[in-house]
Amino acid sequence: MELSVEHGSKASAPTTGSHRYFDLNGLAELSGKGTARTLYECKPFKFRHEFAANAWFSRDRILELAEALPETSVEYNLADIPVSQPVTTMPHSGLSLQETIKNIENCGSWVLLKSVEQHGDYAELLDRCLKEIGEKLGLHVDEMLAPRSFLFLTSSGGVTPFHFDPEHNFLLQIEGRKKIQIFEPFDGSIVNHRQMQDFVAGAHRNLPFDESIAERGEWFDFSAGEGVYIPFLAPHWVKNTGSVSVSFSISFETAKTKRKLSTYRRDQTDAPDTLFHEQGQG
Repeated sequence: MELSVEHGSKASAPTTGSHRYFDLNGLAELSGKGTARTLYECKPFKFRHEFAANAWFSRDRILELAEALPETSVEYNLADIPVSQPVTTMPHSGLSLQETIKNIENCGSWVLLKSVEQHGDYAELLDRCLKEIGEKLGLHVDEMLAPRSFLFLTSSGGVTPFHFDPEHNFLLQIEGRKKIQIFEPFDGSIVNHRQMQDFVAGAHRNLPFDESIAERGEWFDFSAGEGVYIPFLAPHWVKNTGSVSVSFSISFETAKTKRKLSTYRRDQTDAPDTLFHEQGQG
């Protein structure tokens, strides 16, 4: 694997030859689901990648990246939280961001670095990934709108609460092991129309999780070298089932997703409720 180098060493830019870093079809076909191109936009699927143990995702590089990003591009909090977690009560450890990253093995925390392509090599990394994913899906890079990349660092047992994302999302496991439960998008019994309106108007991504739907989502276990495709607006939650987890996410919108979101815009200018308010959990 050409990109895999020792932790802590300087990350190199992506190579530009014929080497490919994604096998989007392999695991999907083994499961009998189909190919990435037939499943895209419809169903989640697993795939393989070659970014595990890469220097882009070493602790030193993550710390350097976190310190370089603006505060608005960083979230961190305690990771031992319920699946249904209102954003207004997200608990914090009292540690600084730097202390959290340095002590991630034992501080029970979750760190999210947003739009990491703002920093150095990560822009080139995202561009290379988009080109290759686009080739597999039959998409030109120009059709992959507002591309972004995210890095997650999670202590053992950490939970990413129930939420959805307004983009197509390829979640790559770099280190450790996770499981994710993904639900059908556009199911009004899981996320109703008012909640979607609130989200489009600016409400937070976190969703209330009703135990009555607990058996309706599809489970995926994935470890270093594997990834999961999460369709646009598919509600999901994630749990770290091993030691420290490092994950890298690539997301993009399309003209189609933008049109779909626009159907939820309401005329009135009142402030959105939180998504929890609708079910009395605010």
